[in-house]
Amino acid sequence: MSFILDVEVEHRKGSFALSARMRVSAPISVVFGPSGSGKSTLLRVLAGLERASGRCLISLKGRVLVDSERGVFVEPQRRSISLVFQDLALFPNMTVLENLLFALPRSARGLKRSTDLALEWLCRFGLNGFEDRYPSQLSRGQRQRVALARAIMSEPDLLLLDEPFSSLDGPMRVNLRRELIKLQREKGIPMIYVSHHLDDVVELGEESFFMESGRLVAVLDRSKLCRSPSPEWGRHILDSFGNVLEGLLLPGEGGYRLFEGEGFRFLVKGGEGLGASLLFVPPSDLKLIYPDLPLSYPLSCNLVEGEIEEVREASSSRFLLIRSGCKLWRAEHHRSSYARLNLGVGKRIRFSFMPDGASVFLKGGA
Repeated sequence: MSFILDVEVEHRKGSFALSARMRVSAPISVVFGPSGSGKSTLLRVLAGLERASGRCLISLKGRVLVDSERGVFVEPQRRSISLVFQDLALFPNMTVLENLLFALPRSARGLKRSTDLALEWLCRFGLNGFEDRYPSQLSRGQRQRVALARAIMSEPDLLLLDEPFSSLDGPMRVNLRRELIKLQREKGIPMIYVSHHLDDVVELGEESFFMESGRLVAVLDRSKLCRSPSPEWGRHILDSFGNVLEGLLLPGEGGYRLFEGEGFRFLVKGGEGLGASLLFVPPSDLKLIYPDLPLSYPLSCNLVEGEIEEVREASSSRFLLIRSGCKLWRAEHHRSSYARLNLGVGKRIRFSFMPDGASVFLKGGA
């Protein structure tokens, strides 16, 4: 079998060690796993933004980009790899149109056909009329779409996507997932997509690589994902990077279904069939509820109250462990929203999630 990308990397950064052997053959592959497992570091090594400290071999479409034993290291700008960062790398002093044109060779930026192409890409991503705005005038979701349009417009040999839809709501995520699949088929650009959202994994991942503690520990194809949970893909994997409950998927009304399990009852979307199921909710989809604000439907149906047992700090986020009955929930929130709520260990807090923020898998389903 021929591989689009063949990777072997040993890399140490401080106390963190990355050890990965990865052979990619699918047009779209997904790398998923808990926060801090090394997903973003792997992408940075592939793009050449970090140089592996140990053995490293990277081959893209038969072209050797890195071979540490032979002293080969192709510089990032010569790899024909585009990376859409999680924190978005738009030029703040350039308009949206200028940001897109910057992806093209210098000689092509002033051509009318280049401008027309950029405007066409903006339209495809729902940004027509935004070409003269600056990044500071856009929402985070709009900036994400600009970054994605710029990356694809350059027509790279490989597109790396580091959670590009993390700030988008359910319907927009669904639409952009479909658009991404359509674009891949049109352009033939191989994509590696990092996510912790199971809907992204199932919908996009023709093959999926599960990372844990700096190591690739499982490679799954779509058929195994859809038979979840299986011996390779079960609660032990889900538990490592999110909130999992066992229970029953029941009929509902108004386009929703009911999930009952472990003392909770939630409205959910999706799920094939009815019966014994696993419910998965990513930590980032748990919404902390301000005590003095009214709660609208359907968030009001999935309300949970608990006590904060632990707070873990990251550069821009806070990870909360919240006890509700016998269940320990994991929530991830931006540092600013955490500060506004004046939270701390021992404090009572309410949280909820949107029905389309959860993934439901039938146990033993086909």
